[in-house]
Amino acid sequence: MNSNRKWTSITLTLLAAMLAAVCFPVSAAAQSAYSPKAFRGKVTLPYEIHWGQATLPAGDYILSVAGEGADALITVRNAKNGRTVAYVGPLVTKGSAEGSSALLIGALGTKRVVHSLRVAELGLVFTSDPALARELEGQEEARQLQAVPVVVAKK
Repeated sequence: MNSNRKWTSITLTLLAAMLAAVCFPVSAAAQSAYSPKAFRGKVTLPYEIHWGQATLPAGDYILSVAGEGADALITVRNAKNGRTVAYVGPLVTKGSAEGSSALLIGALGTKRVVHSLRVAELGLVFTSDPALARELEGQEEARQLQAVPVVVAKK
């Protein structure tokens, strides 16, 4: 009977150690998603846009940025039901966000295409279409580039 208790104790200790080992990397990943470079904002699209491989109809969305540099990833969620509708990445990050936070949208033919997300709160611009961004750079006032405001979401 005494050996059964020892065996149970050893088994539980090993199980707890394995569980801790498995959970530790998950905790580290969760912390990196909420690093100082993380951002969460809300945007209302007045019209359909194309962003990366996604087509987003007009409506309200929550944008979450996690990671830095080439590892940055933007998650786009429907604001009404919380469902993830798109992931955008890899991204080119530029450390100079002049102006307020906004989605920067240009035209490719008849399509409206997001080329960058400017996050003033982080002082960064996350670019998903560098060629379009270069083509439209500095043209926000010329109306060839549209900026849809992004408001910081309350936690």
